[in-house]
Amino acid sequence: MMHPGLPTSPDLFERTRHPRHRAILALAGDGLSAADIAALRIGDLRFRGDTGRVAAVVFPRRQGCSPTMSRRRLWVVLSPRTVAAIETILTDRTEPTRPLFPSQRGGHLTADGIRKMVRRVASRTAA
Repeated sequence: MMHPGLPTSPDLFERTRHPRHRAILALAGDGLSAADIAALRIGDLRFRGDTGRVAAVVFPRRQGCSPTMSRRRLWVVLSPRTVAAIETILTDRTEPTRPLFPSQRGGHLTADGIRKMVRRVASRTAA
């Protein structure tokens, strides 16, 4: 299920070779929005106990939810393709507050930056 806000497709994922771009496209393919992807931290990843491989991402519900809903967490089980893509960029699991996709300045990438990256990758691979 592709997120409607990001122009991505399985074919685009296959034609992209940059590991970070592949991980972002795979997460979008699993239904995460650009804002969700931008906000991900290492600590949001959940690992399988028996293999230690990435299995899901979890993060708090966004603002605007009822008080009951805001205490719950949103779980997204990742596809095998997304797990493989994330594991290629995951070098250090010891800093849970570190962004999964850090910017050049060290903070999180922005949702707008992710949208621009996806459009740029789409235009390059279409040519």
